[in-house]
Amino acid sequence: MKCRYTILLALVALFAGNAKAQRVVEVVNPLPKERTDIVSIPLKSENRTLQPVASAKGVVLPSQLMDEDGDGVPDHVLVEITVAPSAKMKVKLSWSEEPGLRSDTLVAVRLSYRSTAGKPSPALPYAKRARGFVQDISNPVYQMEGPGIENDKVAFRSFFDYRNGKDIYGKVVSEPVLDVVGVVGSWHDLLWWGKDVLQVGKSLGAGTLAVMSDGQITVAGDADTSYFKVCNAGPLAASYLLSFKGWDGGPQKVDGYEMISMQKGQFYYKNQISRPLTDAEKLVVGFANFGDNQVRLQDHGGKYMSLSSYGMQADRSDKPMGLAIMFETEQYDSYRTNGNDAQPENSTYVVLTPQPKERTLYFVACWGATDERFNTKDGFYAYLQELAESLSEPLHVKVIK
Repeated sequence: MKCRYTILLALVALFAGNAKAQRVVEVVNPLPKERTDIVSIPLKSENRTLQPVASAKGVVLPSQLMDEDGDGVPDHVLVEITVAPSAKMKVKLSWSEEPGLRSDTLVAVRLSYRSTAGKPSPALPYAKRARGFVQDISNPVYQMEGPGIENDKVAFRSFFDYRNGKDIYGKVVSEPVLDVVGVVGSWHDLLWWGKDVLQVGKSLGAGTLAVMSDGQITVAGDADTSYFKVCNAGPLAASYLLSFKGWDGGPQKVDGYEMISMQKGQFYYKNQISRPLTDAEKLVVGFANFGDNQVRLQDHGGKYMSLSSYGMQADRSDKPMGLAIMFETEQYDSYRTNGNDAQPENSTYVVLTPQPKERTLYFVACWGATDERFNTKDGFYAYLQELAESLSEPLHVKVIK
């Protein structure tokens, strides 16, 4: 799968004098409630070397150029827009040779070697590891034991070693923080930016993948060769690619990938997964469950279901946390919670059907210290329903000219 390379675009000052309108699109909100969301607008080839300015009703909108096919030339522009209930709004794209102002990166990816100087080490855009790579947790090779991704709400990390697990950093600030996480102070303590809020151990952490074969569950962890690559980062979106050659899980090794992405304002990461399975195998994805937390399987009345837990499960925190996996209803097979007497240990997980070979899952982490609505289970469950509705009925983009 090709990464999406990004050119960062900020809020641009109003149209430059030589700007010329080239495209108008209509954004439709199919739901009877106001929504602020990010839409993707295709670019015409003749405009892809210029600077786009997106506007609606005379107001310049936050935007970010994207290269979907990885050829080094932007082919889409992301635009953040607010649309009234059941309404339509026209967005105009103009182009200018002026560079315009550049925005700060709000949605970021970060991988670096462990810092020994009390300041962040340079970021790595690419990394490769061989089978059997192990990190000493007290002195890891990588600063966060692997790559992290964050937006203005929450941050996640992947363990770039034989575990291939995932963890959560709860945030209490909106600015990017992954460059300093672990450089000064322990992320297990509440710091100015937040803290590590998930006890992982030998559990499935925060969306770790596994494979069920003949009733046995094996984590999709190590591989003959594993690769990390930054795909994009900017004011609205970021992603990275983990790809595997000879990937474990089940009786046979396979080639596959996970594309982890986030957008501004979300409390989840999106995982686009390619993991070939036989008809006798099923994909498993889960999260840590070390306590007596309420587990709920919810059909959201449409395209999506979710498996969630809610309770005082944020590690060393006096605020509750909700965790959830959201998936397409047609993929559901079963779910279960294990203690420490079964594999995977201390985990709640959902079992998904073998097909499709490529699928998309959403992992949700809602900590009460980040947003007060998650201090009640009703607030958390309401958010899950809103998310399912938003995924089922996204804002529609129609090109007018």
